[in-house]
Amino acid sequence: MIGTFDTLTPDRIIDEAEKALGEPFSGVLIRMPSYINRVYELMTRAGRRVVAKFYRPGRWSRSAILEEQLYTFEAAREDIPVATPLVLCGGTTLGSTEEGISFSLSPKHGARRFDPTDASSFERMGMILGRLHAVGARREATHRLRCSPRECMVPQMNFLLRYVPDTCRAEVERAFARAARSASDKFRCAQSIRLHGDCHWNNILLDSGENLMLIDFDDMMQGPAVQDLWLLLPGEPQDCPVELDNLLRGYEIFQPFDRRQLELIPVLRTMRKIYFLAWCATQYHDGTFAENHPGWGSVGFWREFLSGLDGE
Repeated sequence: MIGTFDTLTPDRIIDEAEKALGEPFSGVLIRMPSYINRVYELMTRAGRRVVAKFYRPGRWSRSAILEEQLYTFEAAREDIPVATPLVLCGGTTLGSTEEGISFSLSPKHGARRFDPTDASSFERMGMILGRLHAVGARREATHRLRCSPRECMVPQMNFLLRYVPDTCRAEVERAFARAARSASDKFRCAQSIRLHGDCHWNNILLDSGENLMLIDFDDMMQGPAVQDLWLLLPGEPQDCPVELDNLLRGYEIFQPFDRRQLELIPVLRTMRKIYFLAWCATQYHDGTFAENHPGWGSVGFWREFLSGLDGE
């Protein structure tokens, strides 16, 4: 049986890192923000800073995580600025605790979040994504999610229905069914390549040399290229034409882009909302979640959510 994060005490985390890299660590242990996994900054006694990422048990198979890592290594070989894991003792890049929790170790990069300041920032990011997608199109990830209604929307809707009160369940079911049909129709001819999957500005860093770096491929998936573009826009495509044009100008230097994919953005936004809501539902019985989200799952909550869903 796979363990839980409860076993990850500070001593245990440092011990796993020492065994994985074969060198002693200091007592430095800094928790880093992560919704899904457990991520910590550590430091060896020699002063090297390392990021330890413990993957949420049961979320991804070992094969799926290795596909994520393979994508980053393939990109790095093309000099695309991405974060890659360290090779551990024994030649692997993916460790495992005694309880079966997978983890990786990566160098800590001295960088800060990149905030776009002008239209040229979007062109720079488009160039990186064009190069990344050119690599992503070379092979298929067979163990990762496919960014499609069938895999990233319908199962989550079915799961969410468990948390809908009887008094509005039929209403929610009808709205979910309409959204799923509409999404499936629009996705029918969408091309699928390997993607970053969660490409927003928090996952883009700027180092001391003003170079961009793409981090956190945890949501790497197969899907349409536009999935890695739309989260970078400051608004709807029609409301930010300059930013969109610059993003695509940089992108198309390295990879063609079918602009009909822009029609998928409203569906992708709905899918993201549903996917996130399903993740919230997994935390529903956690006391802290209920405390921080009063009213979650009530009739009023679902009707407010549906009003936004219908408006997509």
